[in-house]
Amino acid sequence: MEDRQDDEADSGMNAGPNSPDLASVDLDDDFLEETGRRPLWQWLAGGIAAAALFVGLVAGFASLLERNVSHEPASAVLLDLPNAGGGAQDGAAGAEASATDRLPATVAAASQARMDAGAAPAAPETAAPVPVSAPIPASLPQGPRIVLLLADAGANSALTRRAIEQLPREVAIGFNPYPDDLPALVQAARVRGHEVWLGIPMEPLRYPQVDPGPQALLLASSPTQNIRRLDWALRRVEGEVGLYSIMGSAFTTQEAALSPVLAAIAERGLPFLDSRATGRTQSRRIAGKVGLPLLVNDSFVGSPSSPQAIDAQLATLERLAKARGLAVGVIEPSSLVLERLGQWAPGLAARNISLVPPRALLDAEKATRG
Repeated sequence: MEDRQDDEADSGMNAGPNSPDLASVDLDDDFLEETGRRPLWQWLAGGIAAAALFVGLVAGFASLLERNVSHEPASAVLLDLPNAGGGAQDGAAGAEASATDRLPATVAAASQARMDAGAAPAAPETAAPVPVSAPIPASLPQGPRIVLLLADAGANSALTRRAIEQLPREVAIGFNPYPDDLPALVQAARVRGHEVWLGIPMEPLRYPQVDPGPQALLLASSPTQNIRRLDWALRRVEGEVGLYSIMGSAFTTQEAALSPVLAAIAERGLPFLDSRATGRTQSRRIAGKVGLPLLVNDSFVGSPSSPQAIDAQLATLERLAKARGLAVGVIEPSSLVLERLGQWAPGLAARNISLVPPRALLDAEKATRG
């Protein structure tokens, strides 16, 4: 009985030795009437206490989520690739996620949402038609030459149209395969005389944190699956194209995965430009075996995005062109990079350097070799 009284005292009840057990009290009309006369302040106090308890539970749950769900900062994901031939270090795999590995993130995410909603077409089983080869130009300028490809065109339609209008026609326009308005943008580029190149998304080192989109070539996929995705991309554009890599800092290092894809590109009579998301890419080794016309990026132009950095990247391309005869640059689109290119390109002729379209160059070299 003493224990029972202690429990009742702890519970805040004024119970004497003859008080009945609360569990045995019938909730009759008299009891309900008695509780209904409780002062208003007691009801208010009880409500406030319940609200405070609810807020505390919500805060505790949010804290638990924050401790257990990791959010990788963008600075940790989007690593810069050092520019200009050999800037990427073969032994530093963790630092080789290049600027190319961040090009199509927004478009790829939007495309994935459309596919989840059933709006985007699934990859068909049949083989893609082979685009007709472009006519080989009668001649290309001699002396130091620079090839430029604007990457990720279509991710921003307005910026893409500006680039098509403002850039010299020798600059190739490399399209992301995911945008809905891709056919119209491709047609606009061709009307202005630009070569059209199509990006092939490939697995990056930080996959799946860095998402190359639903039709990317993946290391875990079979060669048949990856070639089917390649053909899906080719069906997104009618007519003659070249192909270039989007991301790929993991995929292009694995010869077993890359080789069947490059062989399939060669069989379709298409050239390939390796954006060089890593210095450990195997594209050069494979291209020689399968007879693939290949260009490899020397320097990204546009990241970091500052006038001084962009001017330095363009100057690097000039030095490489004068030293080797040819330099290849991949442009990351922005208003600033279009502005700097507009000021830089007109002065090339005075410095005895020519801009040449990539496919025209490769076709001319092929014709020269016979």
